[in-house]
Amino acid sequence: MKKITLLSLMALASGAVLTGCGAVDTVTDTVWDVADGVADVAGDAVDVVWDVAEWAADLAGDAADAVVDAGEAVVDGAIEMVDGDDMDRDMDDDADAQEGDVEVGMYDTYSPATLASAVEDGKKVAVFFHGATCGSCATLDADIKDNIANIPGDVVVLNADWDDNQELAEEYGVAKYHTVTMVTNDKKNVGNLFTLDDLVAEL
Repeated sequence: MKKITLLSLMALASGAVLTGCGAVDTVTDTVWDVADGVADVAGDAVDVVWDVAEWAADLAGDAADAVVDAGEAVVDGAIEMVDGDDMDRDMDDDADAQEGDVEVGMYDTYSPATLASAVEDGKKVAVFFHGATCGSCATLDADIKDNIANIPGDVVVLNADWDDNQELAEEYGVAKYHTVTMVTNDKKNVGNLFTLDDLVAEL
């Protein structure tokens, strides 16, 4: 067997080291290539993310515009409804005003001035003589008040306490209460009237 010299061993070791270094360089180059590839892929991924983000932002902007448009449409519709309600209300007010133009007669407490004014105005005037303890008087009084809006516009009814207006009662020949004097119908005295319609019919 040949003897292996120290020089031979060193040569072999040097060759192994050189071979190992070459392998390391190759691995290092491969690692850098892989890293570059990963970086490129990552860059492409980032670009995709930005594209998606921009698309989402555009979509969100379109949605926001749609919401604003819808809100404006709702507001416009509400304004039209309010305007319509105002118009209906104005029409109702006009109708009420026209109804209010219908003249309603009067039921009031007797006074010489009120009586004179009603006669001077050409109204049909009646004086209702009543007493505080008169039940039938209360019935007529209540019916007139319940139907006061139905008193014809040319009719004036004046209630006069019989005890407090003796001079007027004597002037009209009223000897007792529950009596209604139709002042503008020949001062006719009518007793026991219980409703407004009955009273108006006598005028």
